[in-house]
Amino acid sequence: MAICPFALALSAAVWLVVMAFSRIVSVASLSAALALPLFVLITIDPGSDGFGVILAFSISITILVFLTHRSNISRLLRGEEKKLARKGRIL
Repeated sequence: MAICPFALALSAAVWLVVMAFSRIVSVASLSAALALPLFVLITIDPGSDGFGVILAFSISITILVFLTHRSNISRLLRGEEKKLARKGRIL
């Protein structure tokens, strides 16, 4: 967070927007993770010290999130992933 707070804030915004529209936590998490390396590319000067390491780390985070969400991805592909509850119900 200290190294690229703006990229992280933008990814958090992606999470919020996707969550608001889809109401599926895993879709929001995957979207935010996928956006993180793109926001690193946009917000950090490629000529700055450590840019390559920061970009590699953000890509690693994206890969880790996708690996962690393998079962969620399978449920999404089958159309079985549950949406966030509204008024105590899962839709």
